[in-house]
Amino acid sequence: MNRIHQETNNSLSRVSVQDTIVAYAVNLYNSFIINDPITTVRFILTYRRRDPEESSSYRDANNVGNGIYFLEVPVAELPGLADKASAFRKAIVHSRERPNLEALISARSALGFEMMQKRQIMPWSVPGMTLVNGLHHFDYAEEASFGYPGRAQAYYSSCCCRYLTLTKPNPVQLADGSWKWHVGDVGVGIPVPDGLKEKMLQQKAQDMEGLLHSF
Repeated sequence: MNRIHQETNNSLSRVSVQDTIVAYAVNLYNSFIINDPITTVRFILTYRRRDPEESSSYRDANNVGNGIYFLEVPVAELPGLADKASAFRKAIVHSRERPNLEALISARSALGFEMMQKRQIMPWSVPGMTLVNGLHHFDYAEEASFGYPGRAQAYYSSCCCRYLTLTKPNPVQLADGSWKWHVGDVGVGIPVPDGLKEKMLQQKAQDMEGLLHSF
């Protein structure tokens, strides 16, 4: 994926590794699920900040919340991997500009409060949409190792049928009993229909092999 990321950045405005991975995952998924493709990507984005003063400006005192907002990017008219990755980055950067971020947070808070009063929950996903949650910057297994640093493993549940997660890969125990970390890798997960997992993994392997030979 780093290779694809580098190639994409050579031809377009700068995109992130996550942008590239999500674009590839959508293209791979749609190549197999032709009758029900992903047409919209909904990102779960955070407005948490390392600077306490900046973070506190978006919430009331003593208020505890998840600190996230949603951003939807249509992809039905963007067939190319580079087109999707560039559209993701442009939309995310635009959403993080302060006036836009304040509007998004206000709208989400108002809708969430209204649904709470009606005893409803906000839908995570709708037909044709995938929900993307980039967690690969957080090392949950290591931060909550329960006394087993370097050996704890974290697993994530799916809240909808097309929940695309990006996480740090779990350490793997080798035959000699030692544990190996895949430093710099990103674990990608998305539920797929029965019978397609192996076919999709084979296609991914072919795509990666072809990409390596192109450099």
